[in-house]
Amino acid sequence: MAWMSDIKNAVQKYTHWLLMLFFAVAYLLPLNNRLLWIPDESRYAEISREMIQRGDWIVPHLLGLHYFEKPIAGYWLNSISQLLFGESHFAVRFASALSAGLTAWLIFWFSKQLFQNQKKAIAAAACYLSFILVYAIGTYSVLDSMVTLWLDLTLVCFYVSLQASSTRQKLTGYAFMGLAAGLGFLTKGFISLAVPVIV
Repeated sequence: MAWMSDIKNAVQKYTHWLLMLFFAVAYLLPLNNRLLWIPDESRYAEISREMIQRGDWIVPHLLGLHYFEKPIAGYWLNSISQLLFGESHFAVRFASALSAGLTAWLIFWFSKQLFQNQKKAIAAAACYLSFILVYAIGTYSVLDSMVTLWLDLTLVCFYVSLQASSTRQKLTGYAFMGLAAGLGFLTKGFISLAVPVIV
């Protein structure tokens, strides 16, 4: 059965493209298909809309009032998305979906470094993207998907720093670790500093 072998070889050769296609179809295409959920999505959409309208990228506002419940970076990402894609449901949710996709790519890269095996790396990324909770927060406008990306990047940078052979590589890894932890802190607060310390 030569054709079975050909199909198997083709699937193995293009698995990473199939994974990207899965991400596009499952995560990106549905973003514009449902109304914003109240209260979270409508709140984040309005804060980002007001940020763009006012031109104030430092102090978030909700219905004209200062809104300091969460740090600023999540609103920045949502605002950039709305600047790029306009005022749409897709734009409101895009930063969450992109964060889930980048986290999957980070898992792929890290697994490939760790196991030295592309099949295992693709399986790890596919497994991550197929989790129901990951899918739920990756297609819903909340900060969890973004902070997950920064937490994972912080821990991966720490691991890379520990494995580095030169002082320059270690310092570069620690610098990127600090940057990722800082972005996590600006997205969700102290949890982004506490989790890496606990781990």
